[in-house]
Order: sequence, then C-alpha cells, then structure tokens
Amino acid sequence: WYKRHTFLLIWLFLIIPILSVLIFFKTFNLGLYGDDWLQLYLLWLEFDATHRLSYLSITSYLNPYWPQYLLLGIIRHFFDYQPQAYFAVSLFFRVLANISIYFLTLGLTKSKLAAFLATAVFLFATAGLQTTDWVFNMNTYLGIFFLNFSIYLYLKLRSFQTLNIKYFLSFI
Repeated sequence: WYKRHTFLLIWLFLIIPILSVLIFFKTFNLGLYGDDWLQLYLLWLEFDATHRLSYLSITSYLNPYWPQYLLLGIIRHFFDYQPQAYFAVSLFFRVLANISIYFLTLGLTKSKLAAFLATAVFLFATAGLQTTDWVFNMNTYLGIFFLNFSIYLYLKLRSFQTLNIKYFLSFI
C-alpha cells in the first residue's frame, strides 16, 4: 500500500504544506490589524475584564462572531499577541482544508487526477488569501475541513451494504 501511495502521501503531507508556507511566507511579516484587534479586544473585554462570558461555558460561543473566541483565546493564552502565531494557525487550517478537498474530490469523482488538480487550484488560488490574513476568520478553514470530511464520510457510508462502525463514528 505504501509504495503505491507514496506520491499521494508526499503531495498531501509534504508538498502542500511546504508550498503553502512559501506562498504565504510574506503573511508572517504582517501585523494584526482592524477586525483582528477588534475581536481580540472583545475577547479580553467579555472574558477577562467584565467576566460576562466564561471560557468553560458553551453558551459563550453561541453567537455568530463568538466561535472564533475559542481559537483566538487558545492562541492568546500561549502566544499572547504575537501575530506570527495567529497567521501560522490560520495557515495550518488552510492546509487542513486543502487536504480535505483532495479526499472530497476523490470521493465525488473517483479520479486521482481531479483530486490532485482540485488541491492545486485551492493551493494556488488567491480566493481565501484575505481569510488567511484576517486571522479572526481562521475558523472558516476549519469549517471547510469538517464539512469536506463529513461529506466524504457520508458518501463512503452510503456505498456500504451494511453499517461500517468506523466510518459511522468518524462521521458523527
């Protein structure tokens, strides 16, 4: 199995991350700006200053703009306000979304070439560039990742004659 899929493994887990870093390398020289600072300020205000929200309460994340508080809060806890950490996590989520596009396209088309081209288009396309630079939107890439894998797993589940527990639990 490993010898047949060597190119796939190299493409997904070596080339895509390296090319992503090379393409977005200049991003790491940017600073946080605009909406990023607004979200970080609101995070500080709601959770730390006024204590109206709690890090451990699910209701603290059930507002349209509040889900990113979880990610921003974790990064801020470990790296304070170092912009490179925020951009690195955003880029990591973009790479995960790109990898999930491969599996979704493969599941839909059954063509490795189509899956390869889909990841290449997502890798080099400028669509989403602003999302990578606006770190408070990094959860968008995480959403793409989970959506793509859930669709892929759903398609796999539909292809089985009997219930496959491994795919079913992964889907859930």
